[in-house]
Amino acid sequence: MYLKRLDVQGFKSFANKTTLQFGTGVTCVVGPNGTGKTNVADSLRWVLGEHHTRMLRARKTEDVIFAGSDKRAPMGVAEVSITLDNSGQWLPVDYDEVVVTRRAYRSGENEYLINNAKVRLRDVVDLFLRAQVGQNSYAFMGQGMVEQVLSLRPEDRRGLIEEAADVRLHRNKLEDAHNKLKATRENIDRVRMLVREIEPRMNQLERQAGRAVKYQELANELAATLHVWYAHQWQEVNAALLAAMATQDQRSEDHERITAALRACEEGLVQLRAAIGERRGEIARREEQLRSLEDYTRDLERRAALDAERERMVAA
Repeated sequence: MYLKRLDVQGFKSFANKTTLQFGTGVTCVVGPNGTGKTNVADSLRWVLGEHHTRMLRARKTEDVIFAGSDKRAPMGVAEVSITLDNSGQWLPVDYDEVVVTRRAYRSGENEYLINNAKVRLRDVVDLFLRAQVGQNSYAFMGQGMVEQVLSLRPEDRRGLIEEAADVRLHRNKLEDAHNKLKATRENIDRVRMLVREIEPRMNQLERQAGRAVKYQELANELAATLHVWYAHQWQEVNAALLAAMATQDQRSEDHERITAALRACEEGLVQLRAAIGERRGEIARREEQLRSLEDYTRDLERRAALDAERERMVAA
C-alpha cells in the first residue's frame, strides 16, 4: 500500500483545490518557509481522523478552514481526500484503490467518507489501526517529535511501542469490550430495578391475566354457542319459510281455481241475466196478449148481454 494522491481544498492555506501525486518510493516536499509544507503533513494527519486541534496547530475545528485573505473570501468548508493503492490488500477492504475523505464545516460538523460512502470517525480510525496507520501513529513524525519521543516518560513511550507492536488495536478492542460490558451491567441493573418495581404488581397482573384467559374462554364458548343457536334458528326459519312458500303456492293455486270458477259464474250470471231479460220480455208480451183477450172477452160478454136483452125484448 502507498499514498497515490492527496487532494486538498479549503484546508488552512490551501484555498484552491490542490492535488499532489505520489509514486512508489520516497517523496520529499521542499520549499521555503511559509509555503505550506507543514500544512501538507497536517492535512494527512487530519484526514486520518485527528481530532486534537493542538496536534494540528489550531485551537478549534474552524481554524483549519481557510480564513480568507486580502484577495480571497473565507471558505465555509475544508476538504481533504487521500487516495491509497490497496492492490496488496493491506487495508482490510475489497477495493484495489481506497479514497478517504474528510470535510469540516464552520458549524463544527465533520463528515467522513470512504469511497464516497459516509462513515463514522470510528470506522476511519479502525480501518487505519488495522493497517497500522493512524492519526497518532509513529508513522507521522512532525517537527520536534523525535526529541519529544526521546524525552517521553516511560509510560508515554509505551503507547508508541504498543502501537508499533500492533497492541493498540487490541487494547482499543479491549476498551470497547469493557465499555460494552459496563453498559450491559448498567442495563442489567436497570432491568433488575424495573423487575423490583414491577414485582409487587405481578400478582395483580397474574389475576388480570387469569381473568383475561377466562374471559377469552367464555367468549369462545359464547361464540360457539351462538353459532349453534343461530344455526338452529336459521334451520327453523328456513323450514318455516319453505312451509310458507308451499302454503303460498297452494293458496295461489286455490286462488287461480276460485278465480276461474268466479269468472265462469260471472259468465253464467251474464247469460242468466240475458235469459231472464228474454223471459221478462216474453212475459210482458203474454201479459199484453192476456189483457187484449180479457178486453175482447169483456166486449163479447157485453155483446152477449145486449143480444140476450134484445131477445127478451123480442120475446115479450
